[in-house]
Amino acid sequence: NKRIYRINQKYGETICTEDHSLMIIKNNTLQKIKPTEINKEPLIQVKISGGLKKIKIVDLYLLLKDYNFSINYKGRVKTSTIKIYNKKYIIFGWMAKKKPILLKRYIKVGSEDFKSLCRLLGLYIPEGASSTPETTKSRLGATIASSNTKLLKQVQKDYYKLFKNVKISIIMSTKKKRNLTYYNNKQFKVTYEDKTHKLQMMNHLSAVFFKVLCGQTSKGKKLPGFIYHVDNKYKKLILDYMIL
Repeated sequence: NKRIYRINQKYGETICTEDHSLMIIKNNTLQKIKPTEINKEPLIQVKISGGLKKIKIVDLYLLLKDYNFSINYKGRVKTSTIKIYNKKYIIFGWMAKKKPILLKRYIKVGSEDFKSLCRLLGLYIPEGASSTPETTKSRLGATIASSNTKLLKQVQKDYYKLFKNVKISIIMSTKKKRNLTYYNNKQFKVTYEDKTHKLQMMNHLSAVFFKVLCGQTSKGKKLPGFIYHVDNKYKKLILDYMIL
């Protein structure tokens, strides 16, 4: 129940709780302050020699396994968690199913699967939404919206490279014409056809996948942590899809 602070400065962003300590240089000395005391003071920058350690494999089980949520089912508390299904796939849930939705556990950096992962997450960050119990009381899942249906079809193919036993679809965001009224000294009315489409991935595993790797809600989005540990060409790939 602690208050969360989000501190944006020139060289990056820090998200921490109200009792977290931050380090600054003041009067030529290293000082410890709280988020509420920062008052435009620049945080100290730490130089990393040699760069970050490169990775060869992304293990999605390790990245997702700490997330879970509980529901009441027939008077009992059931907790959905990430589980290892077999050597290749992971699942999410509490109920044993004959044909569960599967997600590849290991993604080799540089492989076609890894490129699919980068494209999918890259487009999700600016245009996607993940619905979990933290944000909704209705159906759980994830969506990515765009008026570029060719782009949505590309990431739909990317999704199918990573997920198994699931069907997703691209639908129109709305079939009705939109009527807008706005004012600029006088009233204007505009009617237009909304060409936005949505890639619908309405299952619990997808919701968890996107939420944990890249956050949810517009102010909570982030780059996946593994992207800092791969070659620059893959950083560029994910960024390219963020700004398409």
